[in-house]
Amino acid sequence: MNLVERLVDDLDPDLSVRARALRMRLRHDLALRLIGAMLAPGEVAVDVGANRGVYTHAMSARVGRAGRVHSIEPFPGNNWRLQRLARRRRNITVHPLAVSKRAGTAILRLPRYHGHRIDAPAGLEPATASQQDTFRVPVSTLDDLLADERRVSFIKCDVERHGQQVFCGASKILRRSRPVVLTELEQRHRPDDVAAMFGFFAAARYRGWCVGPGGLRPLSDFDPARDPMRRLDQQFVPCGRPAGDVCDFLFCPPGIGPPGG
Repeated sequence: MNLVERLVDDLDPDLSVRARALRMRLRHDLALRLIGAMLAPGEVAVDVGANRGVYTHAMSARVGRAGRVHSIEPFPGNNWRLQRLARRRRNITVHPLAVSKRAGTAILRLPRYHGHRIDAPAGLEPATASQQDTFRVPVSTLDDLLADERRVSFIKCDVERHGQQVFCGASKILRRSRPVVLTELEQRHRPDDVAAMFGFFAAARYRGWCVGPGGLRPLSDFDPARDPMRRLDQQFVPCGRPAGDVCDFLFCPPGIGPPGG
């Protein structure tokens, strides 16, 4: 993040997310396109690991006044930005907490790199950075947090290797609402293979696709041994992903699929 982006972040979070979204669209970001294609006006969307709110903003614009976006972010340094965004876009509800497979409290870890706090890879799992800040944060499950929502249509999840715990705590939502799920699953640093999550969604009768630079590919094409993330060392580097890396995945319930899928 450069100095101009930091200043805009602090002065006008709404302008900040608009600028970030524009840059992502110019780069043909597939996640934003999927939100536009698979989320409809009036629906309910969930942004788990909202960070500064780019996807929250995109979801808000898509569902409109009749819809609702639940923006979930545990890092206190980003919550005021999301709250300001929610004041301008009244269909956003901000939840300043983490979600996992059970409620309680947990330690949120934020790595530092060359003296700067890097909030994008913050998470509840042990961090690989040699320097990090820690925060004790409240934790809920998605099932408890969204118990009053009759139907959830779309869940985006980016929680730095904690995704399986998030979805274990959303079993009722997955059974009742059958939402489309767009999630990051990083093979790097995982104690098990990402195929464990593939099996989790397959057991729930979801179909999966890899979300890569070239577009969507069937989940059967994914080979973790070929994935560039496997070849990265353990040193922490912000955004240190090689070209062609695949770590985002789309899961859809029966009867629903991506455009052209």
